[in-house]
Amino acid sequence: MLRRMSVRQKIWAMVALFVLGLVGLSAVDMASTRVTLIREKKLNTRHLVESAHAVVAHFAGEEAAGRLSRETAQDAALRTLNAMRYQENEYFWVNDLGFPVPRMVMHPTLPELNGKELDDPQFECATSTQVGSDGPVIPTGGRRNLFSAFNEVARQGGAGYVTYSWPKPLAGGRATAELFPKLSYVKRFDPWQWVVGSGIYIDDVDQLVRDQTVKNLSLILGIGGLLALSAGGLAASITRPLARSAGALAAMTRGERPMAPLPVERDDEIGTLIDGFNRVQAQLLAKEASLRLSASVFETAGEGIIITDPRGTILSVNPSFTALTGYTANDVTGRNPNLLKSGRQSPEVYAEMWKALARHGYWQGEVWNRRKNGEVYVETLAITAVRDEGGKVAHYVGIFSDITALKEQQKRLEYMAHFDALTQLPNRVLLADRMQIALTQAARSKDLLAVAFLDLDGFKPVNDRLGHDAGDRLLVEIAQRLQRCVRAGDTVARLGGDEFVLLLVGMEHLAEIRAALERVLVVLAEPMPLKGESVSVSASIGVTLYPHDSSDAEVLLRHADQAMYSAKQAGRGRYHFFDLEHDRSAREHGLLVAELCRALGQGEFLLYYQPKVNLRRGRVVGCEALLRWHHPERGLQMPESFLSALEGEELEVELGDWVIDTALAQMSAWQRAGLDLPVSVNATAAQLQSDAFIPKLAAALARHPDLPRFSLEIEVLETTALTDITYTRKLIEECLALGVSFALDDFGTGYSSLAYFKHLPARALKIDKSFVIEMLDRPDDLAIVEGVIALTHAFQREAIAEGVETAEHAAMLLHLGCELAQGFGIARPMPAERIPAWVTGFRPDPAWGGDAAATGGVAFHLRRAESDHRRWVDRLEAVVMDDSGFASKPPPLNPHHCDFGQWLDGPGRDRYGELAHFARIDRLHRRVHGLGEEIIELARSAGAGAARSRLGELHRLRDELVSELRALQELTVQS
Repeated sequence: MLRRMSVRQKIWAMVALFVLGLVGLSAVDMASTRVTLIREKKLNTRHLVESAHAVVAHFAGEEAAGRLSRETAQDAALRTLNAMRYQENEYFWVNDLGFPVPRMVMHPTLPELNGKELDDPQFECATSTQVGSDGPVIPTGGRRNLFSAFNEVARQGGAGYVTYSWPKPLAGGRATAELFPKLSYVKRFDPWQWVVGSGIYIDDVDQLVRDQTVKNLSLILGIGGLLALSAGGLAASITRPLARSAGALAAMTRGERPMAPLPVERDDEIGTLIDGFNRVQAQLLAKEASLRLSASVFETAGEGIIITDPRGTILSVNPSFTALTGYTANDVTGRNPNLLKSGRQSPEVYAEMWKALARHGYWQGEVWNRRKNGEVYVETLAITAVRDEGGKVAHYVGIFSDITALKEQQKRLEYMAHFDALTQLPNRVLLADRMQIALTQAARSKDLLAVAFLDLDGFKPVNDRLGHDAGDRLLVEIAQRLQRCVRAGDTVARLGGDEFVLLLVGMEHLAEIRAALERVLVVLAEPMPLKGESVSVSASIGVTLYPHDSSDAEVLLRHADQAMYSAKQAGRGRYHFFDLEHDRSAREHGLLVAELCRALGQGEFLLYYQPKVNLRRGRVVGCEALLRWHHPERGLQMPESFLSALEGEELEVELGDWVIDTALAQMSAWQRAGLDLPVSVNATAAQLQSDAFIPKLAAALARHPDLPRFSLEIEVLETTALTDITYTRKLIEECLALGVSFALDDFGTGYSSLAYFKHLPARALKIDKSFVIEMLDRPDDLAIVEGVIALTHAFQREAIAEGVETAEHAAMLLHLGCELAQGFGIARPMPAERIPAWVTGFRPDPAWGGDAAATGGVAFHLRRAESDHRRWVDRLEAVVMDDSGFASKPPPLNPHHCDFGQWLDGPGRDRYGELAHFARIDRLHRRVHGLGEEIIELARSAGAGAARSRLGELHRLRDELVSELRALQELTVQS
């Protein structure tokens, strides 16, 4: 039926259906609008009640904070809610949950209800309840007390809805006699047991819906009439252009008129339809033009273009393909492009190309091909896969350009970048690459790699005298000679100017390298004719060897350069091997010696003096002169920081002579000031072995005739004195004849042979401070100190102890029989000007004299006992720590057989046996031996590792016993 209807009829039918549809939609919309409005009103009422609830919560918070009483807070909340209106007839009210019977707290429109119980039958009008905002709506099944329903909803869910009938407020506080349906939302407020609520009148919503429905029907009827009036005109306006366009299109289709755009008379769907037809027609025309353009590009492009099928069979080529390869389209159509292969590239290259095409649909690279005439050329080729609508490869298109000339230019540029333009030798860039390769090969083969830095001697005068052209010819000749001197695998490079580098690789022996370098020196020294003259130049060569010098390429080159300068300084025309440690220390040594020489000339050296005292007599007996260097920047320097640099230098003797002269001058100055103070100075082996030592010493003494004989003492190291015992004895005798005495310094650190010592007429022995400082804690050091003192007594010499740090050191030395001492515990070294005041103010420590003789024996015996115990623990620990088993014998494990145990059982018990400290010491000693037995047994049964785990216990018992010994010592001294 619709097919037989005309367009005009269809339009009228559409209008009628549209009007009927609007009426139906209006009816549906009325019902939907009512539901929506009621839902919105309910939600709005809930939000408003929650706002009122927040007001009440605010005043409750003021009460909780203590700012308002409850009565005041509730009154303020009620007044605030009573005044709140959100529509003309909408208000809030409050009930009380705190009573079995509902009670009205506040009602804005019916104030007579405030404070009353609401169980009157007139309020039985609740029709449904809903606990919460989403709970089910429950009909009451008849009349129900309204306020009981409010309270029940609030108690059950905290909030909810209630429907009921209620009068409407009128102006002046009156209300209607008629009841209207109403919906209220209530919410419980627990702190005050209130229920806050508000509601809407449902008939207000119905009235809005009815008003809206009337408006909608009026609008629909108006629109329907307008549509009926315009339907006829619309039908005519639609059909006329459609008829004209249909006729024109039929004529173009039959070929009765040329293709041309149809006229677009309207701006609606009909116009869009006609315009769309015109666009399709234009696209067809543009595609035709594009195809013509593509064909033109294919024919005229400068790059060669080849099109194949998916199997690689050539379908078409362009004229540039023929121009570049020499093959015509007839030569290649139907054939595979591999006919162009030159054979220079492996099959793997083409396999990778096809993999890339299969994976990515594109490949680009460089390919060596062959023209039809056999000439090989290189091209840059890009191949693209062309796919059909189904995604399958339909064709391959290759585009290529001949880059042979570009490659040749690139090759020339690379040569220029890596080779010297004058000599054609590798330049610095290529040398760096070859050095890296040579280093890798040398590391792998373990052969020697020699890096030789060569600089011509005398090149500049030749260049200046004969001109730059002659200089260039000389450099070319030198380069050629160098290349003739080395093997094929070696490298000769020019860095610039007259500097060359040789890389000699694969050398097995140093002798090979020396022979190669000698050959280079001989060949380069041969004269050459240049501008009518016979010109000769030599070369200075610095060499460093890898892996002896395990630096990187850059550092190796720098080291060879440094060695070359050493060769020049040594006389030129030679080679010099780089020695990293020697060069650095020699350079640093030379700088330090030069600085010390300058310091001596500028008076930067000075002498400090450390007093020596007689501990028993409590008086100063002399001092030792100690060298210091007052550096202008680094400040005061100690001798150990610079004296070692002077060994073997002439400055060593000069500085020693300066020390003697300065010490003698200072003694004279002190004597003139009334201070007679002998001074000892240190002399080195070089100074003593100098032929001029005795004459210079005699001259120095002669300059100070006022000094008493033997005011000056020379201290010489024991090791120096024993180097040549005959010479040293003769030297000491000559010094004694001049009135100068000798002392052997640091005694005990060298050979300390009695056979030597008895032949040296030295007045005193100085016990090295390393033994003195540790003698209170190390039994071995105490034994050495005791032995040296006994030695001096046996040979009727004096013993002087260095390193006296404390009064306890001094007391122990006195007990051992050593009276002379020096150290920080007595006085630190000081400038000469401070010595007189120090000597005048010197007061001996009470522990050195007076009761020292009485208490020294006690302290000594207890210290000796402590040393014996420590030695026993050390021996036991040494046995356990020895991984070779019980190679060393353990100390006595019986507590009565060790040295300390024998002291406990004998002198110790006789002297201290009644004291509590002694009893604790005895118990601790037995525990130590018991633990020692366990440790030795554990080492034998379970191994040294298990025994070592218990050494910590042994150390704790040892320290506890030592602490008790020292407490016993303090107790004895005090008593």
